[in-house]
Amino acid sequence: MGTENGSLPHLVVVAPPAIHTTRWCDYFRSIGWRVDWISYGFADDGAVDHIPQLNTGRVPIWPLLRERRRLRAMLDRLEPDLVHAHWFVGPGWLMALLRNRPFTVTAWGSDALLFAALSRYRVMMGRLVGKRAAAVTYDSESIADALAAVGVPRELMHRIVFGPDSSLFRPRGRNAELLRRLGVRNDDPNVLSLRGLDEVYEPETVLRAFAEVARERPCNLLLRVDSVHIGDEAVVSNTEALWGRLRRVAADLGILDRVVPYENVAREELPELLSSSDVFVSVPSSDGTSVALLEALFCEVPVVVSELPANREWVPDEGYGKVVPVGDPAALALAIGDTLDDLPAARERARVAAERARPLAEGSLEYGRARDLSLDVLAAARG
Repeated sequence: MGTENGSLPHLVVVAPPAIHTTRWCDYFRSIGWRVDWISYGFADDGAVDHIPQLNTGRVPIWPLLRERRRLRAMLDRLEPDLVHAHWFVGPGWLMALLRNRPFTVTAWGSDALLFAALSRYRVMMGRLVGKRAAAVTYDSESIADALAAVGVPRELMHRIVFGPDSSLFRPRGRNAELLRRLGVRNDDPNVLSLRGLDEVYEPETVLRAFAEVARERPCNLLLRVDSVHIGDEAVVSNTEALWGRLRRVAADLGILDRVVPYENVAREELPELLSSSDVFVSVPSSDGTSVALLEALFCEVPVVVSELPANREWVPDEGYGKVVPVGDPAALALAIGDTLDDLPAARERARVAAERARPLAEGSLEYGRARDLSLDVLAAARG
């Protein structure tokens, strides 16, 4: 094992295929750790192997036991010093069933907020994670409360945010070339929705609100349409079906010519896209700390967010941005319209919000906390 012969530790990450997983793995590799990734949900070219998604209370115990055996075999082959399971449900459960090596768990948001307590079965599994994990990390106090409700001891919890890198995510000018490549054909203000099309992100609410906004003033809606829906039993890419339905909604609302659907841009271009937007909209029905929201704040983009405890941690009042009820197109339209109608004031709110957010969510500091926590867990396991 790495920590026994003087080399740096070997970490195995069990996690869904997502940018958060990539960034986590990349950070630990950048500091010299050996990192392997076991994908959760479906196979990915960058993973050493994968396990199917098992996070529903309707799944009998034997599929979990079967996947526990498979995961044990993978870990026995890899021989890591530490395993980090991303998602409290599913990967966290499986690691709790294994018991044979130190592991930590990160809750991402809706896994704890929506799925952890839907049945007695889930609560039982959550308590098991709370008994056997060396540490559980979270990124908003609402997630900590949800974890405590299923039996995770508070002393086991550590707050670590998937924070942006402020050297990359900073204010920039409007990138006309990027906008043209995405399909914007005018110089009108841009409303950006980059959370995807899954129902939890309320894309139809965004479309209906934008229709009201666009009736009063010229503007564009940049809508991210590459969406991976994570269901109960499988991870299914259903972009075509989701966008097909929403496209019909946009056509019925008469705004199709103002909606610019785009697939996710490269990460290094995301700050350019944010800085080319006049309003950032993120109105999910459930969320932990949104990395996309933090990225928008770091870029000093005016934000409109839904009334959720995690969002309130970053947009506590009108001095930092606009907050609207979940699923309320009229309120969302009013907030977007007010922002567009007084952009100088909105940009000043965004600057104030950015100054508050940067010291609380700077990526280099947050990932450093993840490293320190991992080393503490390894030291305790050796001791």
